[in-house]
Amino acid sequence: MARQNSRTQRAQAGAKTWDAPRRRADVSIPDGVSDASGRLHETISAWAVAEVAPGRLMPWLPVAFGLGIAVYFTADREPALWTASALAFAATVVAVLTRRRAIAFPLALGLAAMGLGLAVSTLHTARIAHQP
Repeated sequence: MARQNSRTQRAQAGAKTWDAPRRRADVSIPDGVSDASGRLHETISAWAVAEVAPGRLMPWLPVAFGLGIAVYFTADREPALWTASALAFAATVVAVLTRRRAIAFPLALGLAAMGLGLAVSTLHTARIAHQP
């Protein structure tokens, strides 16, 4: 019985728990490089937070609108007016529905601006083509 207990104690002594901290298996990085990468990460994070502050993404809306016009000019054939209008309407509805989301709203707003650029350029071309 004593022999059984000593085996059990040795097995338990060598057992590791799941809560034990894990060591990383990757290559060790010198402290100077690690500190510099940490500072770089903090700086880029601060810049990203500053760039998505309220009002900072507004200058990108005309760029997205122009990108929609560029999509119109790069199309192989003339887009149908109803499809461009439906796309713009659907993207605008999605932008309205996502207005409370921090990341989804700016993306949906940009897509809506692109859709509106495509729809406006299609409408303008259709109006010129059917002018007497």
